[in-house]
Amino acid sequence: MSSDAKLMSAIIMFIFPTIEFGGHFLLRYMQGKYKHLQLTPFQQRMFKSGHSHAGVFTIIALICQLLIDHAGYAESMSWFLRIGFIASAVIISAGFFFGAMGPGRTNTNKWASLIIVAIFLVTTCMISLGIGLLANR
Repeated sequence: MSSDAKLMSAIIMFIFPTIEFGGHFLLRYMQGKYKHLQLTPFQQRMFKSGHSHAGVFTIIALICQLLIDHAGYAESMSWFLRIGFIASAVIISAGFFFGAMGPGRTNTNKWASLIIVAIFLVTTCMISLGIGLLANR
């Protein structure tokens, strides 16, 4: 494992507790602990989706830190991939959360476009990493 992969993996490890806190909040909300929030069913679904996407994309980012070491890319491309994978996790969850914010919201606002940005970013990173791994086998 390269020192760059270790650094990014350590940073990702510090991100996991924020996801855990979000899960704790959602669980407590579903148990009726935050009745004063009065989230709409749409907002509840968006917040659950934001939380689950953050968790999955963060795990993908962690795994890809190791794979990037074996892709044979120059340092600049490796850093683009390292940062791109974790940035996509942050951006997609932000799109779900900010896209549903506002009292009584029943559909998305302009912030939901961040979801598309994150999908484009993670897809670019996945395809690039796959090409690098195939070319360097």
